[in-house]
Amino acid sequence: MSVTVKEAYNAAKKILGDDLIVYRCIELENYWIFPYAWKDGTNIMMPPIQVTKNGICDLWNKHFSDIFEESEWLDEHGKDIPIEELEKK
Repeated sequence: MSVTVKEAYNAAKKILGDDLIVYRCIELENYWIFPYAWKDGTNIMMPPIQVTKNGICDLWNKHFSDIFEESEWLDEHGKDIPIEELEKK
């Protein structure tokens, strides 16, 4: 089964519940990464949600020394998908 980015986004939002928001979507070869924060914008020092292209949801298990290294790696290896586009679909 293959899921769309919209389905992956909805799955990540469902896992996070009402108190947390997804603020970014990054597409990688086999999965999407969804970093999240509290609704007031306060960051959380937890791994982002990973949704594979076959629909499996989990915390991303790639390890970095800090959030800046993680962000740089995602910028270099991933493709940003605007959240606004996912909200429209």
